[in-house]
Amino acid sequence: MAIKVTGLREIVKALDAAHKKTRGALGAAIYQEGFAIMRDAKAYCPVDTGRLRASGYVAPPESLEDPKVAVVFGTGYALAVHERVEVFHPNGQPLFLKRAVDEHSTGYAERIAKRTEDNIKSGKTVAAKGGT
Repeated sequence: MAIKVTGLREIVKALDAAHKKTRGALGAAIYQEGFAIMRDAKAYCPVDTGRLRASGYVAPPESLEDPKVAVVFGTGYALAVHERVEVFHPNGQPLFLKRAVDEHSTGYAERIAKRTEDNIKSGKTVAAKGGT
C-alpha cells in the first residue's frame, strides 16, 4: 500500500484512511475464516431433516476495532445435538462445530495475515454491524 502525503493534515488524513482500510480488510479476513469454519462444521453436522445444518450462519463483526465473528447454528436443539457424544448419528457426528474450529486453529494467524494482505490488495473490506 502506498501513501503519498505533503503536509501534517495530509499525513493524519492518509493514516486514518489506511487504518480504516486495514481494519476493514482484517474484519473481512476474519469473516472469511468464519465461513470456512462453517463450511466444515456443516460437513460434520448430523442430518435428520436438514434443519440444523441449514440453520448455520456466520455473523459479521460488531466492531472493526476488535473484529470477531459469530459462527452459529440457530436451532433450539443445536447445543444438545452438538454436545451429546453418546448419541450415534448415521451421518454426521457430535461436536461438529468444535471439530471444525479445532481443525482451523492450526495456521489461523498465517491465514488471517494472508487473507488480510490479499483483501487490502483487492480492496475487499467488511462493514461492522455496529458501525465502528
